Amino acid sequence: HGAIQADRCLTLAVAWNGSVGALGHCDILLARLSLRKSKFIATKGTAHMAQRSSKLSRQLGRAMVASPLIYGGLGAAREPGQRHKALERAGLPASQELVRLNGAAMVVGGVALALGIKPKLAALGLACSITATTVVGHPFWREEDEVSRKSQTIQFYKNAAILGGLLLEIAA
Repeated sequence: HGAIQADRCLTLAVAWNGSVGALGHCDILLARLSLRKSKFIATKGTAHMAQRSSKLSRQLGRAMVASPLIYGGLGAAREPGQRHKALERAGLPASQELVRLNGAAMVVGGVALALGIKPKLAALGLACSITATTVVGHPFWREEDEVSRKSQTIQFYKNAAILGGLLLEIAA
């Protein structure tokens, strides 16, 4: 591949590998700026850089999906508040212990997911928990007051988005 002359080129990301006239596989090139010679020296790299980037993205993604579950789970486990009334409205036993247990499950599953400890199992448990929490705790379709309906709709779809992230982890 050799040296690539560059006046003020700041980025070099992807180049085609192969002989002239034949398109090969797309490889990532690692670029090193030689200030003394004012040129980029491109070195064909392995997929190592891409793998590191992918791994970092997955770790960050897991932590971001887990963070609202950990936060909400801690709140429910420490102080169930009026959450048990949502259980009663859904025809379930109104139990603060059940709310605390669900909160603790979210914390344990969220921490496991964020740290990459059995992430598929953690995501599966969290998916079950958040599905139940969403359907029981945020039934926007039952709200008659416009403000309450809007608030519950936002919470419902926020949880649905988190569920989507969990499903992506399960499928990965």
